[in-house]
Order: sequence, then C-alpha cells, then structure tokens
Amino acid sequence: MSTKEYKDVDISRWVYKEPKRNANGGFNAYIDASDQNKENPKFQLEECICKFGVSDPLEGSTRRNLELSVASKPLLEFFDRVDRQNVAEASKRSKTFFKKDLSEEVLGQTLYRYACTPHSEGLYDPLLRCKIATNGKKKTNVLVVTREQNEDGEWEEVMDEGSIDDITPFSKVLPIVELGGMWYVSKGFGCTYVITDLLVWPAEKKRKAEFVGVNIKRRKKNETETSTATEDIPPYSTNVTDSNSNELI
Repeated sequence: MSTKEYKDVDISRWVYKEPKRNANGGFNAYIDASDQNKENPKFQLEECICKFGVSDPLEGSTRRNLELSVASKPLLEFFDRVDRQNVAEASKRSKTFFKKDLSEEVLGQTLYRYACTPHSEGLYDPLLRCKIATNGKKKTNVLVVTREQNEDGEWEEVMDEGSIDDITPFSKVLPIVELGGMWYVSKGFGCTYVITDLLVWPAEKKRKAEFVGVNIKRRKKNETETSTATEDIPPYSTNVTDSNSNELI
C-alpha cells in the first residue's frame, strides 16, 4: 500500500479500540485506520526542522524523542482536527479512564497533551513530539540526502542509508509517522506518533573562516602528525603583502 500524505487522510474513519490496562497502571487504546483496515493510521507529513536533534536515550527504552518544528498552517490545522477528535473519544470513555464523566471542554483544557505544543511567548513555531525507534523490528528507517554530480556534470540529490547520528540539530526532515495509539494515565492523556521512515537533509556545517592573504593549511581532526624536532620546523613568516607594494610585511 502506497503512503498517503496527511492531506489525503480521512480521520473520521479511524476506529478507536477498547482500552487495555498497561503495566504502569494506565491505559492504552489502539487505533485502526478504518473498519476494513486494521493497521495503525500511517501518513507522510511535510518537511520540518528538528532544531534540537534526537533526545538522549532513556534507560531501558528503545525509543527516543524527536521534536519537529512545524511552520505549515495546513499541517497545524490537521493536528488540531486530530486533537479535537481524540478529546471527543476520550470524553466518551472518561469514566473508565478518569473515574468520572468529563466533558470535551474540561478534558481539552486540563488533561490532554496536544500534538503541537506552542511556544509560551509565541516567538517560535509549535513543536510536534515524535518517537524514533532505535532498535527492534520496527526500527526507524533513516535515509540521508546528499548531493553528487551525475555523468552530465549536473548536481542532483541522492539518498543513502543513514542512522540517527545523521539527525543533527537544525536538520530538515520529511517524516512518515504511524499512530501508536492513545495513552492514558491519571494526570493526563495523549497520542503517540512514531516515525517509521525519515528523510534527512543534514544541517550545513558552520562556515569556514576565510582570511585574505593567508595561505596556511588547516589541520584535520583525524591527522595525528606531530613534529618531534624543532630544527625540522621551517622559519615562520606571514605571507601578507602591502596593498601598495609587492613587498612582504
């Protein structure tokens, strides 16, 4: 089955399964894509920026967090619709989850964790928290985009197998996500978004310093050459010329 873009997903067809209690004392409720499709909803988002890279690993977990900076208004509106639907479904079963009947308004204002968290002062784009699987059968497939010249001498983008180490801060990414279902604990609930596939354009390295009139080789980090005798070192001089003459300064 080909991957759908989020714009083509009909969230009204999602089926919220009966909740099951987990080992932590909370509940998990899985979601089917439709009555006919028992798989988890899966769809492609838009290009986003991951400002912070991948989070540090948690002890005993094969998943790590990846915060995506979402600037697209249509994508934010999509997650807003998903959030409102999730809250409505939780309200129907609030007595099971929270021991009392709670309205959508109350749940939305107090207990729900929204998909895209806005910045407290509105200075930056909202952040979408996703999960990256680092091991196991459902390990996230990371593909890295680079540029190379083809036979005609033209530059083109190509993709290669990568790893989470390629997801550096401020990289541009294109994710395919799968809904891991709803989670419920006594003090809140929300939806888990797991990245199954990730296309990464690594952030450009910091620019190099370029000094005019200085011709000095920059030592690479992996070079281990060291000078053992001072007499082997040639006399030092700066190869800088005065702008009004050809003489060395």
